[in-house]
Amino acid sequence: GAVQMALETVVLVNKYPKSAIEVHVKVLEDDGGAGMAAITCASLALANANIETKDMVAGVSVCAVPVTEGDDPKCTLLLDPSSDELAALPGGSSVLNVAFCHARGEVCFLESSGVVSMTYLEQMLALARDTTRPIGDGMLNCLKQDYEGKK
Repeated sequence: GAVQMALETVVLVNKYPKSAIEVHVKVLEDDGGAGMAAITCASLALANANIETKDMVAGVSVCAVPVTEGDDPKCTLLLDPSSDELAALPGGSSVLNVAFCHARGEVCFLESSGVVSMTYLEQMLALARDTTRPIGDGMLNCLKQDYEGKK
């Protein structure tokens, strides 16, 4: 699924010949965004397990919800919607699930549903990128604190 697709792009598999790296994610409760949270958590778990990767990965969901203002169609962006918000999305909405490599700033996973204009797609990607940056910083801080605690 999404976790495998995102992490395959960053794990240095050539460092582990004749090996299989398995990542299992158990979701205890899902109020929306579990897939992107699973990518983020799995990336942190691999780093904590000293699995060599090119980068850390963090993911988020962004929705473009159409709103009508006169004759000019516009969209409101919704970040990491809950499952209730996803269920209540009006027709014409689009959802973008995206994961970014933290240090490189590159997209390593992208999944979308619905139709969205290029303008709003660019805005959705920018919001996702700007949101995953501090998440990645937090992941690195967690790893540093864990490393310092083991000294």
